[in-house]
Amino acid sequence: NSTFTKVITVEDRHGATSSCTSTITVIDKIAPDIQCQDVRYAITESGNPVIDYKDFIASVSDNCMTESEIMDLYSWDDSILPLNLDCSHVGVYNIKLLSVDVPNQNLRSCEAKLRVVNEVVPVLSCPESVTVHISSAIDFDPTKIPVVSAISPQCELTYDW
Repeated sequence: NSTFTKVITVEDRHGATSSCTSTITVIDKIAPDIQCQDVRYAITESGNPVIDYKDFIASVSDNCMTESEIMDLYSWDDSILPLNLDCSHVGVYNIKLLSVDVPNQNLRSCEAKLRVVNEVVPVLSCPESVTVHISSAIDFDPTKIPVVSAISPQCELTYDW
C-alpha cells in the first residue's frame, strides 16, 4: 500500500481559484501469480537428493514485488517431508506452494507432484557353483538352496528364487 497527497486546484474563467488537498491511498488487492511444475528427484549411487523448493516453481510474478523478493519468502516445512531424501521417501507426494506478497498479504497457491525414485542398481553376488547333497526326495526343497551370497542394495528390494 502507498499513500500520497495531491493538491487539486480549479480555476474559473475570471481567474478565481480554489484548492483542496486529498490524501490518496493505493491498496494492492492483486495476488501474485505462481505456476508450479512437477519435480523428480532420484536417489543415485552418488548420494541422496536435497529438496530445493525453487525447483517446483515454473514462474512467479507480482505487481508490487520482484521475483527474487517473492522467492526469498518461501520456506520448506520439513515436518511434512525432510529436505534430505533417502530410500524411505521413494514415492509420489503432492506439494502445495503458497505465494504471498508482503505487506499486503495477498495469497495464491499452486500444486505440483514430487516423485522420488530409486535409481541405484543393486549389486548381486552369486557363488560360481553350488552342490546340493540330497539324502531323500522328501527332503529336497529347491527354494532353500543358498544360491545368493550377497545383495547390497541402497534401498529395499524384493527378489524371487
